[in-house]
Amino acid sequence: KLYGVIQCLNTKNGNPFGDAQERMVSEFADALAISCANKSKINIRASAYDVLIRNEIITQDTLDRATAQATKDGASVEHILITKFSVPVSAVAQSLSEFYRCEFVPYQPGLPIQKELLEGFHEEYLKHHIVAPIKLEDNKLVVLMANPRNLAVRDDLERRLGDSKSLQALSVRTIIVKVSTKEEILKTIDYLFGRGGDRAKENAAERERDIKRIEIDKLVKDIEAKDAQPKVSG
Repeated sequence: KLYGVIQCLNTKNGNPFGDAQERMVSEFADALAISCANKSKINIRASAYDVLIRNEIITQDTLDRATAQATKDGASVEHILITKFSVPVSAVAQSLSEFYRCEFVPYQPGLPIQKELLEGFHEEYLKHHIVAPIKLEDNKLVVLMANPRNLAVRDDLERRLGDSKSLQALSVRTIIVKVSTKEEILKTIDYLFGRGGDRAKENAAERERDIKRIEIDKLVKDIEAKDAQPKVSG
């Protein structure tokens, strides 16, 4: 990776540079490159997207632009990275999983719905906190969260287990948290409350709009690139 260029113009006595001087400059350049590389690693802010930056799938600048766009659109950063910057879903899943140290679970439209798991969890509550109880696993309630580090929400979920007679009857005493994106969790909640079909239509329409937007952006860039080319007159 290129960090910069060292330019040596003249020696003090006007003679050509010798081998020893060239070696000295080369060693100095190597030391600077190592320093720049270390500094760039330090400057990467700890976030759920570190793996994407470390694996050079995106740059910090891309992440900053995606974050700004997500704030503007009211969407998750992951959604913007996937739909607007063509980051593979698998790469985003890996980054979230490593950061939160739990399994990533996408939307599963064929998931069996267990109504007793929803007792004590109103739809508005789930959507407000971006959480979704999806199944039982070894007498533990598996819950999807967009931010598994939100301890306040986790504590409240644990408290609600004790208030649910259905979950008490199933001997459920604790939760297992898994991570997903905001959009995937909202789709899951709609599915759990019987609105999967409407959400699926909305998502299909949204994907179609995204594809058209990408095609238009590519067409505009191609036109701009052609206009930027020097024209040869006869």
